[in-house]
Amino acid sequence: MKDLAVILANDFEDIEALTMVDFCRRAGVDLDMISIEEGLEVRSAHQVRVLADKLLKDTNFDDYGAIFIPGGLPGAETIRDRDEIIYALDDFKKEGKLIASICAGPAALDRARVLTEGKFTCFPGYEGKLKTQGRLDEVVVEDGNVITALGPAAALELAFTVIERLRGEKVRKDIEDETQYTRLLKDYKK
Repeated sequence: MKDLAVILANDFEDIEALTMVDFCRRAGVDLDMISIEEGLEVRSAHQVRVLADKLLKDTNFDDYGAIFIPGGLPGAETIRDRDEIIYALDDFKKEGKLIASICAGPAALDRARVLTEGKFTCFPGYEGKLKTQGRLDEVVVEDGNVITALGPAAALELAFTVIERLRGEKVRKDIEDETQYTRLLKDYKK
């Protein structure tokens, strides 16, 4: 079983998706970038072209222990509108598998009814497009097996939270040190 499925649609938010992929791979997380487009090439919101590992149509989500949906518009809403993703999210929730999302990505979680009122976050203002109410104004919110994050600047903290869940606290700290995150916090939290 692979650890993580990273879902990509055209116009995904670069830093949110690629930070997760980069840091998780540094941590030894076995992941696939999965394109919901017709081909493997997916274009970010800032016109960066990424070659996904596989297509949605060739994906069996039973083969993954966690799923991640980045933000970016309209990419996050394109993901939200794919029934295959909604079914997968429902299954992940029922099976207690890890679900992570950031920025506008919680739109899919909302449609799949995996968000809990008052126990999630998303990009400020985006909550008006969600049925689930009670967005928390926090960088990262953990609600059982569902983790949500605020927006692009929260991408690092979300990636570290996912790493800790999948690989443990020691690996999280190792990657924080390797990427100079620990130094950043020390120097800029004064």
